[in-house]
Parts: sequence; C-alpha cells; structure tokens
Amino acid sequence: QVIGPDGRTIDALPEGEPGAMVTDVPLRTGMTPAMVAGGAVQSLAGGMSVLVSRLVSQLQDHGAVIRTGVQGLALERSGTEWTARWAGGSCRAAAVVLAVPPHEIERLLGDGAAHDAAREDAAETRVDTQVETVALVLTDARLDRAPRGTGVLLRPGHSRIAAKALTHASAKWDWLEQAAAPGTHVLRLSYGSRDVLAATATEDDDEAARRALRDSGHILGLTLDPSSVAASARARWRIPARAETPSCPPGVVVTGDAYAGTGLASVVPHARAAARAVLAAVTETNHTFHTFPTFQSRS
Repeated sequence: QVIGPDGRTIDALPEGEPGAMVTDVPLRTGMTPAMVAGGAVQSLAGGMSVLVSRLVSQLQDHGAVIRTGVQGLALERSGTEWTARWAGGSCRAAAVVLAVPPHEIERLLGDGAAHDAAREDAAETRVDTQVETVALVLTDARLDRAPRGTGVLLRPGHSRIAAKALTHASAKWDWLEQAAAPGTHVLRLSYGSRDVLAATATEDDDEAARRALRDSGHILGLTLDPSSVAASARARWRIPARAETPSCPPGVVVTGDAYAGTGLASVVPHARAAARAVLAAVTETNHTFHTFPTFQSRS
C-alpha cells in the first residue's frame, strides 16, 4: 500500500488494514513515498539494552575490565603489541578494535597535522544524519487492533505529517505488549533524515510529545486524546555518514556503522568480520583468548 505525500491514500486506507506490498514498482527504485510496514522483525525480550547488559556481564565473568568516559586516549605500537594510554591509566593488547567516529580514528592512527587536514576534507564530503525519536505511552482501546499493523514509513514532504516513521512498538514486539498494562500501548515516532532536519529539533519535550501525538493521529486515522498519554520520552543521536575503511596497521581493526552502514543486516556481518580479524591477530601473537556464547533473538 503506497501512501501519497499529500495524505489522501492513507486517509482512505480502511482502519485495521495493515497494507500490502506494491507489485508494480521494481524493488529499490520506488516503494516510496511510503508503505505500511510488516512485522517480520525480531528483538530481544526487554529491548536491545539487554544485550549490552548481558555482554558486560559475560565480559566481566571472563576477567575483562570495562572503562567508560576515558579522556585523552592514545595508541602506541610496541613491537607486536599495542599500548592504549588514557588519562590515569594504560593497557597493552595484541589487537585493538576501534568503533568510533572516523575523525577519531584518523586522530588515533595518524599524526596531528595529517589528522587535521583529513578531517577538514572529510567534513566537506560526509554529512552526518541527525535523528530523533519520540516515544508515547498511552491508553486507547482503539489501538488494541493495531489499525496500521506494526508501523508506517513515510517520505519527507507530507503535507500534515512531519514524522518519517511510526512504530507501534507494543504491537510489534510481544515482550513489550506483555510488559504493558492491558490497553496500554507504546508508539515510537522517528524524525529527521539525511539532508532533512528533524521537525522536533527546536522543540522542547512537551512540544515534541504534542507533535508526536498529532502525527500519530494522522497516521493511524484516529483522533487521539492528549489525556490518554501517560508518559513520553525522546532520544537524539547522530548517524555518521558512510566512510571509506581506512588502511590500518597490523593489529588494528575498525568497525561500526560509519563503515558498515546502518541496520543490523549491515552492522552484524561487519562486526563478525572484525572479530575474526581480532582472533587472527591474537593467535599470531600467541595470546590466549576466550569465546563467548551467542544470544538468541526472540520476537
């Protein structure tokens, strides 16, 4: 079901109909301006933050020391090993994984003058994307039927809707539906895309929540009562522009969405390749290493 940017088609979409994939448009060339998304997505019960907690726990069980918020990080080559130094400490390693922005990798691996010039050149060709999400927790029995399925994607330029996507999160993920009280729903709206500033960028939290509620109503074809909203939250982050993988010295591996691209389908294979490179470097220097269990996703 394609939704025109003028909103006419979405208004005509019957309530409760999640939409269907278009069949007369070649893949990758024209399924915009928008389509109603399906539910073939899995997540960890409890959200992706569970993965971080589990990884931290597993690493600590194997003796790893995790430091966050370090200042003044620097790398030095010492024979076949690397020494990482920061304000107040240092450590040695057979391999180093850098999952940081491109300009930081340039700083760590190159001299200061080369880094400054590279960063200026990169700034002219790479434009990061500013993204913001607003989540709403509300109670409305009409949402029990998930009137637009698990969500909707929209192209910028809609006459009344500023959001680029709506996810009916409690309809998409069983664990979230089970965690919420009966009749309570979680909607998440996304704003901002490449070359398009998020409409919420200059708004305070209350204004952003009101905009998200208005957009939700237009997308879902419902008039949503502000009094039904029990809570709201927002998050902002920067998605780095795709960068060319730098030439790294032996024992240094880079990964992250700046080099892999965004989305699990891009990030996971890239991270696995980085892990294999690290294990190879560790093996070559006769260091010992541990393997960790994989995590099974649940819908």
